[in-house]
Amino acid sequence: MDAPLLFQQLPLAARPPFYFALRPDVVTAARIRTLARHLQRRDRIGGQLYSADRLHVSLCPIGLDGLRRGDLAAAIHAAAEITLERFPLRFDSTASVRGRGGHCLILRASAQCRGVLRLADVLRHNLAGAGLAVPGGAGDPHLTMIRQTTETPESRLAAPIEWLADEFVLARLGGSANGDLGRWPLKK
Repeated sequence: MDAPLLFQQLPLAARPPFYFALRPDVVTAARIRTLARHLQRRDRIGGQLYSADRLHVSLCPIGLDGLRRGDLAAAIHAAAEITLERFPLRFDSTASVRGRGGHCLILRASAQCRGVLRLADVLRHNLAGAGLAVPGGAGDPHLTMIRQTTETPESRLAAPIEWLADEFVLARLGGSANGDLGRWPLKK
């Protein structure tokens, strides 16, 4: 059985250049990379590991229909208006999903990630209010660990990957945390 697609596949040229995301803290990112390397060895799969500073949980892309002058500034302003509280993230399983160039190995949550979904909803609402085109739904919250790998069966983690989401960022497609265009704290 083929692995599911999490999001509609867009042609490479149509992929939005920017997206809002949650990034794990440094300790959690190192733990995710250690887990990914362990899974590569255990399951004898190849693929390209995401570097620690590229790991993220996508919230909402911007520029699906192209970016007009002022769109980036409007997106930054819309993000600055968000006043939600911090929330925990908990990923307790891995799954293989189809992506460009093969499969991706992702972290998934068996329980609904209410905080992620709420932040994505508010962000989409604010972006739409600022006149930006935004996609309709958030998809399943996930974190890609390995890309261009082979399909692997879903598995439960012995120890879940958890962290407290205390900020969100505006990232550049394919970029690292050092290239984030903005970051906004979530309330304590």
